[in-house]
Amino acid sequence: PRMTLCEEVRQFWPNMADLSEVSFRVRHPVHENEYLVVVDENSDSWDPLQSPRMTLCEGVWGLTMRVRTASSHSYRYAVLHDLGGDVALVQLEGQTRTISATAPLLTVDDNLFGVFGGKTDFHSDWLVGYSQLRVRLGTHVSLPSIELYPAAAVEAAALYASAALHNTRGPPRTVPAEILVQKTSTLGASPRGLARAEIVDGSFIEFVFRASTFEDAAIAITVSTADNALLATGWLLPSQRTRGGTAVLPLWAAGEAVGHLRADYVQIDPLPSSAGLQRPCNTFSPSVQYMIGHRGMGSTHVAPNSGKIPGPVTENTIASFKKAEENGAHYVEFDVHLTKDNIPIIYHNFEAFVTARGDPDCPVHTQVADLTQQQLQSLLLRSKHQISAGTEPVAHTPDEREFPTLQQVFEQVPSNLGFDVEIKSPLLLKGGAVHEDGARPPADKNAYADTILACMLAHAGARPVFITTFDPDLCLMLRLKQKRFPVAFLTCAGNSSHGEYEDARCRSLASAVSFAATNGLLGVATDSVAVLSDLEKIAAAQALGLAVLTWGGQNNIPINVAKQQQAGVNAIILDRIGMYQPEGPLPNNFPMAS
Repeated sequence: PRMTLCEEVRQFWPNMADLSEVSFRVRHPVHENEYLVVVDENSDSWDPLQSPRMTLCEGVWGLTMRVRTASSHSYRYAVLHDLGGDVALVQLEGQTRTISATAPLLTVDDNLFGVFGGKTDFHSDWLVGYSQLRVRLGTHVSLPSIELYPAAAVEAAALYASAALHNTRGPPRTVPAEILVQKTSTLGASPRGLARAEIVDGSFIEFVFRASTFEDAAIAITVSTADNALLATGWLLPSQRTRGGTAVLPLWAAGEAVGHLRADYVQIDPLPSSAGLQRPCNTFSPSVQYMIGHRGMGSTHVAPNSGKIPGPVTENTIASFKKAEENGAHYVEFDVHLTKDNIPIIYHNFEAFVTARGDPDCPVHTQVADLTQQQLQSLLLRSKHQISAGTEPVAHTPDEREFPTLQQVFEQVPSNLGFDVEIKSPLLLKGGAVHEDGARPPADKNAYADTILACMLAHAGARPVFITTFDPDLCLMLRLKQKRFPVAFLTCAGNSSHGEYEDARCRSLASAVSFAATNGLLGVATDSVAVLSDLEKIAAAQALGLAVLTWGGQNNIPINVAKQQQAGVNAIILDRIGMYQPEGPLPNNFPMAS
């Protein structure tokens, strides 16, 4: 017999008596064209962009939904941005919330967006369906960001800057920038909602724009006085931009050039095909102190007569990673860059010395990026320290062969061992020289990051993984393109033995902490010299919601490890885990991660 309409509804839709009507309430200020949604964490097709939209009424965002009665329901809130057809994911709460619908009608007031137990926890900015353009003033330490010519100079107690995006084609459109001000000498995240920012020493200004394309976008940067009197405007035109670089722009007033400004800029594009839209997975717990093996069991490319003891297994090899895991490491740290044929491989230096067959005493210097994966894995290579010491590398087993691929490491190293993936990119020293002699920055950092992330997303599985890098622009790219892997900023923290960097974000621990806190990073990985001189810096960074990891030769001294543990450091990266150190045995007293 034919089913009635009511019978059909019951077959394909749960009985209304089995559903509870739940009203969600939350408070959060947003910018123009932004709105909140409720993301269903129980759904197999997890997609914040398709989640139901909340409505704003008297400062409270609200949405009423039906959920199964007497069942546990997990969710979180997100902020979306309507780009005029495209939708961008701007913020996503860092933790899930859970309710149990025990009554037909239920009101859930979660108070403040992204606040859990009195602490803020949310992911900000997620490049899905749109790009970001960031323009900075003041990150070059050796050059002023703005100069007014003497004839046009004004007696002003302070100068302020603001910026806006203008369409050069199509319908006229002006979009003001989100402004971030980051300190380089004191700790703290940037305030939000600024209309303009004062140009002062000890800080730099960053203008952030979001759009589906910047092909026809011109950026106007205006300079004004404290009382908002316009002094001059500089234009960064589409024809002057690539995907990243530095531009020197004339400042114009009344049709005349009255000065110039120096702006750094970077465009950050999403991963292809929304590959980065995966659930956040932060396996790095603030309640555990982690022990991380430096290049596995430690560096083996050490200078002769340096007093350092090389690791027992060739660094950055599968054998070294397996040995570190056997000795109790929670994670291993290793270095990744791309070969000439775009294969992510594991190796520390940007350069290698190829031993010519028949003439082993006359090595040929080459860049790793100039050789294919097959060439790297088939040639006999030596480090400059091995050459000066007169030693030859010997690979006894396949696991000890240098230049393993990132995919091989994911597939062949035990999955319970976490990975600290350092992505290599050289930095500029003060004055413009490259820190690593002969090293070249990636020609296209977006493509460079995309290739490495694609490999990680495809092969990481459930393994705990986080990313680190010294390059602040690359650090932003890696964080904005995905949320599967937390990202920490590597810093030398002003240790002069590493050189003096041109970028203000790289010159001190304070600037690194401010950069990390402002941009929602996992934390900072700093040379331990910076915290051993003042252990209170660890708690100060953690108070901003950051994890603190340390690295460097001082971490091979047992008393220094103990001091940092007592101060609450989150992780220590060190050589020769579980083995005798030059200064004595290093106690393996880190609690194992659950």
